[in-house]
Amino acid sequence: MLRWILVQCALSAVRYDHHIRTFYERIKQRKGHGKAIVATEKEMVVIIWYMLTRHQLYRYINKNRYEQKLERLKKIGSQ
Repeated sequence: MLRWILVQCALSAVRYDHHIRTFYERIKQRKGHGKAIVATEKEMVVIIWYMLTRHQLYRYINKNRYEQKLERLKKIGSQ
């Protein structure tokens, strides 16, 4: 079950995150789609681990989108 969730997260990240997409494409050229997705999953887990242990935001975050989401959450929280 967890592997399926990670595959779905990796596929979504490949579509929307430039840094993850670049990583995926580089591996895909050498090893193929299946191994590239598994490597992308691992890369994402490592990124998440570092973010949680170091209390940092994602390095390649889209700052405008992040600010918009924070504003939307503040509005929902104040209702």
